[in-house]
Amino acid sequence: MTTEINAAKSAGMTPAFADFSNELSEETKIELQELGVTVTADMTEAEAAEIIEAKEVQEEPEPQSVMAVALNTDIKNLAAVVGLAYESTDTPDEILAAIADELEAQIDEAENNPQALSTLMGYFHQLSSLDAQLDEIKHGETKLFSAMDMMAHKNREEFGF
Repeated sequence: MTTEINAAKSAGMTPAFADFSNELSEETKIELQELGVTVTADMTEAEAAEIIEAKEVQEEPEPQSVMAVALNTDIKNLAAVVGLAYESTDTPDEILAAIADELEAQIDEAENNPQALSTLMGYFHQLSSLDAQLDEIKHGETKLFSAMDMMAHKNREEFGF
C-alpha cells in the first residue's frame, strides 16, 4: 500500500483516501512537537506512533545511566563517610545494606550522645534517599527493557527477525 501511495505521489496524483488516512490527532501532533519532531502533512498515525516510541526509547537510556553512575558515587561516598569498607564487586544494593547495618551498630553505640545520634540520623536519612533513588533507577531500567522487548517483538512480527 505504501508503494501505491508513493507511486501516486511521485506521479503527482493524490489517492482519494490520503487525506483521511494521514490525518493526525491533535494529541499525536502535540506529543511529536514536545519530542522535537517536525509534523509533516503526509505523516500517518502509525508512522507518528513509531517515531514517538523510537524517540522515547532513544531518550531514556542515557539519563538513566548518568543517574546510575552518580548514584553509585553517592553510595560509595556515604560508605566512606560512615567508615565502611566494601569490595569493588559489591552491588549498590549490597553496599546500601552494609551501610544500614553499620549505621545501626553506630547508633546503638552512640545511644547516650545526642550530637553523634543527630549526625548518624542524618546519614540514615541520606541512606534512605539513596535507597529510594536506586529503586527509581531500577524501575526506569525495567520500563526501558520492557520497551526494548516490545520493539524486538514488533520487529520480529514485522520483519521476521
